[in-house]
Amino acid sequence: MQFLCKRKISAHSSTLLHEYPTIRLPREFKKLIGETVRVYIAEDNDKVIFKVIFDKKVGKICTISEEPNLEDRLDDLEAQIKGLNSLLLLNESVSADKKQKTDGLEAIRTPDLRRVKAMS
Repeated sequence: MQFLCKRKISAHSSTLLHEYPTIRLPREFKKLIGETVRVYIAEDNDKVIFKVIFDKKVGKICTISEEPNLEDRLDDLEAQIKGLNSLLLLNESVSADKKQKTDGLEAIRTPDLRRVKAMS
């Protein structure tokens, strides 16, 4: 047997009174939708085991890819962090430019004339 994935059991309900657990398979198995299966339950070392068996041969539905190399994943994350950091710095410089351009008169001007009090 080979480890496939780790999932959280979610709840699915057709009505408020009928709620049942759902386990999602990875997207690579979408061709299995609608196929008939037999589900067996067993217990091993105080752990519950579900075994799902398809009634007919389904062939090679998908190829289970191995996890990407840890160093490659770290390199990808570092590149994403650098990109986000540059966007944050760019956003800070733009907001600093806006603060410098507004003087006292610009700060009190409003396009809504109802907010302007008449001086007499």
